[in-house]
Amino acid sequence: MTLHPRIDGVILAGGLSKRFGRPKQLASFRGKPLVRHVAEAALGSKLRGIVLVTGHESESVKQSLAGVAAGARLRFVYNPEYQEGQAASIRHGIRALPEDCDAGMFLSCDQPLISSEYLNLLIAAFLERRPLICYPVFEGRRSNPTIFAASLFRELERLTGDVGGRVLIERYRSRAFEMTVSDPRRLADVDDEDDLRTLEGEAGPGG
Repeated sequence: MTLHPRIDGVILAGGLSKRFGRPKQLASFRGKPLVRHVAEAALGSKLRGIVLVTGHESESVKQSLAGVAAGARLRFVYNPEYQEGQAASIRHGIRALPEDCDAGMFLSCDQPLISSEYLNLLIAAFLERRPLICYPVFEGRRSNPTIFAASLFRELERLTGDVGGRVLIERYRSRAFEMTVSDPRRLADVDDEDDLRTLEGEAGPGG
């Protein structure tokens, strides 16, 4: 598999999961923690390397990825400010990226049906269109993961609180590319226990 040399991934897996009620990244889906599904998809994609940002239940998250993280392409970075919210994890993820990185793909740990193929489609769209921001949409609804060009990293680092990159998406909407997808299930995220049960029921074995 040929890896594009300058697009790296950042998996945000250190949140408090207040809405979920327990560490969401460790919730089981098809016998594996949510975060493991996302990590495996990222490692199977054309991302050059992956930084996985931990915070809440950091050691348990690392243990849940035993075997997956054996290679050099995935590194753990601890975010001691995880109680601030998502912005802190974004900051720590960016600071851990290689200096020659052209762009970063930011992945949520709660999309267990995301596939390497979907990630590669997003990478290909970014490489072809060269926008500042690239993300998938289904029927006009934006989803994750999102690729940000390295020129936006400093602005991402200035974010505070429990916000992601949506502020920059609004700011640079004219220079963003929306990749239309045909299968919204692959982008489904888990906000609460009902979402998890729904996905389990819809996905079926191996679905």
